[in-house]
Amino acid sequence: MMRVKHAYLTAAAFLLAAACTSPRSKDGELPPTLLPILQSATVRFELGKGDNKNKDTHLAIAITKQSLAIARNDDFAGDQEFGDPGNYGPFNLIVEPGITKDQYRGSTARLTIAPSGKDRVILNTVVEARFSDGEVLTGQSGVRNVDQDNRILEFPIP
Repeated sequence: MMRVKHAYLTAAAFLLAAACTSPRSKDGELPPTLLPILQSATVRFELGKGDNKNKDTHLAIAITKQSLAIARNDDFAGDQEFGDPGNYGPFNLIVEPGITKDQYRGSTARLTIAPSGKDRVILNTVVEARFSDGEVLTGQSGVRNVDQDNRILEFPIP
């Protein structure tokens, strides 16, 4: 008799614990899964020997995926010369709220220069995105040229 009572209490405790730790809400629905969210993004520039960015050349960058705006900075570094060789940045981007890692992956970065006159810049553009789970995803353009005739540099974000 004591064994049956002990087994009954053990089973009741197990069921009570399972009910208390169940991820389901009162209406039986599972709570939403917490997906990693984009917390911040930066861009930096690596210039090798070749050509610099003039002090009066402005930069803008936008990261998008189809029609989804992800992050941007519309005008920066217009008062700063980037000598060659050298590393410049990081420059902060304004991040749209609620962007998940899956939404970010496969996006496109679009760097635009606005020189005052002639300016050719040979650079590698590096975008770093930090997510709420601690992961940092990095995308790079590779060494490319932008100038007054070729003002836009687009590259994929893996």
